[in-house]
Amino acid sequence: MREESRNKILLCIFLFVIILITAVSCGGEASQENTEPGEQVIEESAQTIDIPEVPVMFEDMLYPDAEFLFEIPGIGGPMIPYRFYVASGASIDQAADFYLKQLPWFDVENDEVENGFRHLTLAYTKPLDQLGEVEDPNELPQKGIELDGALMGVEVVHSSVETGFSRLILAKDAYDRGGDIPSDSTIIILDYFKNPY
Repeated sequence: MREESRNKILLCIFLFVIILITAVSCGGEASQENTEPGEQVIEESAQTIDIPEVPVMFEDMLYPDAEFLFEIPGIGGPMIPYRFYVASGASIDQAADFYLKQLPWFDVENDEVENGFRHLTLAYTKPLDQLGEVEDPNELPQKGIELDGALMGVEVVHSSVETGFSRLILAKDAYDRGGDIPSDSTIIILDYFKNPY
């Protein structure tokens, strides 16, 4: 009976991952279809980017001297949590440029100036894609071990952000962590895969 319950849980997690991957893929296709007539889609085919075969772990992408603040479950649940750091000695531009240079294969979802401060969001769904490629649910625990800690997103934002989509707003509003955010500071948020198996 215990093995049957375990298999049902694994199957539910597997189905959730497939749904999440499908939603991310559809969102990417929709954004390409919404290109205005006459707009030219520019691809980075001229620049070859080496994508590592092994996932990059979030611990390897910590900003130098950044201080850990707290972690909350992400939008995808506890399987993709958000880790919050403050980079006291760095400007937003320094932190943003650091991640753009270190992670050139990540998709730039947002890189704009909002209310006078730069706001950068990077995403990389390949770890979830790898989970979706597993055909046998019984093999998911091993794949989960391989991907545990894989970096899936980065957000660099000013601590005063109040509008738009930001993981920092989620932390303040949904988790009441506003008091844990140092004022007038550069905040770095790392999304990563946390093995649920």
